[in-house]
Amino acid sequence: MSKQRIRIYTEQDVAEHCTYQSCWISFNGKVYDVTKFLADHPGGDDLILGYAGKDIGKIMKDSASHDHSESAFDMLEEFAIGRVGVGEISVSDDWVAEDDFEPEETDTAKDFEKNEFLDLRRPMLPQVWFANFSKSYYLQQVHQPRHLTESALLFGPAYLEVFSKTAWYVIPTIWLPIAAYLYIRSTLQFTLDLSSVTPIPASTIVKTTICFLFGNLVWTFLEYMLHRFLFHLDYYLPDHPAALTLHFVLHGIHHYLPMDRLRLVMPPALFAILSFPFTQLAHLIFPGAIGNGIIAGAYVFYVLYDCMHYALHHTRLPLYMKEMKKYHLAHHYKNFDLGFGVTSKMWDYVFNTVVPRARNPSPSLPPYLPNPGFTSFIRVGAWMLQRSFSLFLFLLLFDLALGHTVVGMDPTPNVPPDDTYTKHSHPGAKRLDVEGYPVAPSELELEQVHVYVRHGERTPVRIRMSEPPASIPQSWMLCHTARRFSAAVASNATYGSNEELPLRRVVEREDGSLSPGECMLGELTDVGRQTTYDFGLGLRRLQLTEYVRLGFLPDTIHSDNDVYFRSTNVPRTVESLHQIIHGLYPAVKCHDSFAPQIRIRNAIHENLFGNTGACKRLEILELGFARAAAASWNRVLEPLDDKVSKYIGGNPIRLDGKPRASGVLDTVRAAVANNVSVPRELTDRNVIDVIEKAVVHEWFGGYSTDEVRRLGMGRLLSDISVKMQKKATQDEAPRILVHSTHDTTLAAICATFDVFDEKWPAFTSYISFELFRKYDNESSAPSPWQTILSPFRRPDISNHYVRMRYQNRNMILPMCQAEGKHLPGHPEFCTLAAFRDRVKELTPVDWTAECSPGAVARP
Repeated sequence: MSKQRIRIYTEQDVAEHCTYQSCWISFNGKVYDVTKFLADHPGGDDLILGYAGKDIGKIMKDSASHDHSESAFDMLEEFAIGRVGVGEISVSDDWVAEDDFEPEETDTAKDFEKNEFLDLRRPMLPQVWFANFSKSYYLQQVHQPRHLTESALLFGPAYLEVFSKTAWYVIPTIWLPIAAYLYIRSTLQFTLDLSSVTPIPASTIVKTTICFLFGNLVWTFLEYMLHRFLFHLDYYLPDHPAALTLHFVLHGIHHYLPMDRLRLVMPPALFAILSFPFTQLAHLIFPGAIGNGIIAGAYVFYVLYDCMHYALHHTRLPLYMKEMKKYHLAHHYKNFDLGFGVTSKMWDYVFNTVVPRARNPSPSLPPYLPNPGFTSFIRVGAWMLQRSFSLFLFLLLFDLALGHTVVGMDPTPNVPPDDTYTKHSHPGAKRLDVEGYPVAPSELELEQVHVYVRHGERTPVRIRMSEPPASIPQSWMLCHTARRFSAAVASNATYGSNEELPLRRVVEREDGSLSPGECMLGELTDVGRQTTYDFGLGLRRLQLTEYVRLGFLPDTIHSDNDVYFRSTNVPRTVESLHQIIHGLYPAVKCHDSFAPQIRIRNAIHENLFGNTGACKRLEILELGFARAAAASWNRVLEPLDDKVSKYIGGNPIRLDGKPRASGVLDTVRAAVANNVSVPRELTDRNVIDVIEKAVVHEWFGGYSTDEVRRLGMGRLLSDISVKMQKKATQDEAPRILVHSTHDTTLAAICATFDVFDEKWPAFTSYISFELFRKYDNESSAPSPWQTILSPFRRPDISNHYVRMRYQNRNMILPMCQAEGKHLPGHPEFCTLAAFRDRVKELTPVDWTAECSPGAVARP
């Protein structure tokens, strides 16, 4: 192996390869990949793995521990892949800039001989492109400054070198006239008459100047963001010569040769390319007059930035700019991961990337300010005002960008049909079982999950059985958690600005007294908040054990393309979804600029439950089935009167009684779930099970017919089917979709698919639909003709399967039991085609027409 072909690594590179799948070691300055040798090592692979990613000098020389022959050392050379670079480090946290800082010139021959990085006597770009060093070694060395009296060659030929060099005065010569033109054009556009030669009103000048000043501020932000997240995209670069070359051309060369006078300002062509998308965005967001004013201000501050950047490196500056020079040079010679501001440290303060100073002569003052005096007093005041204004503006823009209107406040409920308020769960709900989750067969890969979860524990929606002997309390003191919240309130209608207003919510009783911690009727309790948070946490744990292991979901979310959250427009479901999101993706797992979006539909478009409020035909059908259930089940309930009537005012327990049997069941289930005392007879299984069965038939008996299934659940199931189809054929739609809904939703879905166990869905119970794709390793690549004709062929979903789970159990759907409609040997995995065929049968062609009172049931 020739010297030029030996790749140079850092100790960090070696340390990253410390597993059985990739095992590197170092010895006598060389790097060895011994992954393939692990199984053949006479002493066993455990001995090598114990030193994986480390230097083995000591163990190789320790004959008492493990003696090695000369042939063993010869064999080791067969696995050599490079050597550990020993480049010198000049950047240090101890570096302090002097007022007359002048670096020594680098001895190019000695530098290349010692570091074997770039030979400054030859063109640099080809050397980076044909690099024999790793990314880690490149980043280590490119941030160690070298200094030459003349500009080093980048390309080689003189006709190309001219494009890499720019004198500082070129920048104002080109860009200031352009900025002046845009400023004048903005002024004329504000007058609405570009051909006018009449005097321009002072108000127009003010408008243009405001836009210009805003453009100044925008540039300081862009300067910081581009410097930090584009030019210093160091650790996210691929370890590939093309990526390293691009990095070197954009900014690496400046850190490598920071005093190169002709490479301190940006070539005009490069700035034109980088600024183009931002100028287009400005014109897209703002009217022409405002956009041009903002761009003019940004261009002027860009000129200031580039000229100031040159001055910070090569000019003796007045006293008030010397500290800024020291600050910028500290970015080069002290810590290149901090100090990204050039014209201002404002955004470094906002984003906490200020370069720390070794000594501060006055601890009470901001960093990089001189000792007190009148001038210093003025500068301190200006600094504080600048920082306060920038922080306020940042927070305001951040809040507006997230679209905050109300923070922590319940939305005004658009009350759905009465079933979502009067039929609720039984105790003993099964929480999400992470450990017992059944892993799919190895040939299946999860692609999408739809989750429908009932809200958490709540109070009863009406006061029932509050009198003795039941004595179930009217007031439930179980809502202490969400009493404080913040609301975004309009503070200036003219300018549309908002402010955050902290508020406290408290229940006021009829006599005017306050009752902190008391719940409203139907409100999510503290217990419900905890169980829904635990559900979200369980989803996250499930991802970390199964889904994320397969690359299913990101550990941190950055946009709404990753997830889909939806709730009915009821406070308890919205708040339950808040808790689920907090468990699934806590704040630390959300990108700084991202706030999860919760989708809510208006009542007329709601399909997360049987929408009798918008479908008159469905309401008529459900009332008919309810009456039929009462006629059939009231006789069954009669024997319970001796045990129950005394708790409901002496009235008989009936489906259509006062109170209704569903109301009694609701109150008992809510009380038991929240650990509120209930008479023993009302929790007797021989009593409550009969009431439950009767109420279930009252509410869901109609789902034995396809018409009720179509009108009640058809649209919801169609949504699932369409999103799965898009995911299977176009890889569209998020991977996980979480819906916060009601007991009536879960029971209706199960009944529609003929898998309902006739038990009332528990609080925080859930249904999930999982879409899997089957991968066939033996499948051949498509032929050229198949590729050409693919846009004209029906999308193939034959390799996709759907699994439905309810309360931690796989559901075997009757519609998928026929041969060819499920994965062979796994009846719980329904083919997507069979699933979609059944859903298509249940999907109304014209839901509005079929919902009319006089509509005729489809055959």
